[in-house]
Amino acid sequence: MQCGDLDYGRKVFDEMLERNTVSCTSLICGYMPKEAVSLFFETVATGIEPNSVTMVCLIFACAKLKDVALSQRVCAYIRESGLKST
Repeated sequence: MQCGDLDYGRKVFDEMLERNTVSCTSLICGYMPKEAVSLFFETVATGIEPNSVTMVCLIFACAKLKDVALSQRVCAYIRESGLKST
């Protein structure tokens, strides 16, 4: 395995018994924008809470996609979740 091997990273992630914010954020930050956004919403749906690093990576992905509606959805999520910057 080489550093940056996201396919292998996703395989390991999918086989993890306990996923957490750190494991999710690691993949989100490494993925291409569409995959990052998809994984974010997938993991949030399973109850994993993002942290400020997760959200920075997600906002970066939204900016790369130039998707205003998605950016608004992410901003609404941040407001509703009460996530604080550190």
